[in-house]
Amino acid sequence: MILGDLFQAKMQHDPGVITAQLTLNAAHPIFEGHFPTQPVVPGVCMMLLMRELLENALGQPLSLVSADHAKFLTMLRPGDTVQAEIHYTPDLKITARLFNQAATYFKYQATFAHQL
Repeated sequence: MILGDLFQAKMQHDPGVITAQLTLNAAHPIFEGHFPTQPVVPGVCMMLLMRELLENALGQPLSLVSADHAKFLTMLRPGDTVQAEIHYTPDLKITARLFNQAATYFKYQATFAHQL
């Protein structure tokens, strides 16, 4: 998965809210192909990051049920300092974003389910 590999995270979990300070691994091989001369984090990795942060906070594997809104607003590049914020309900509906003081990179609304 991407936590601990593409992203390092310092997480804080309060009821209904997860926040994380994220550091990108600029040497990750994904940037060799996406894209060699102008590396950016693939959008699917941002979506996967949100699931992994939620799984770590709740301590159990989850499956994506629906992704209602996924907006990629600014390219996330190696070396960018970024924060994640996830608000979730007991039925695992989330509203999430990746951002820093200068930009919002990604906004996301989705629904997850516990894996059986």
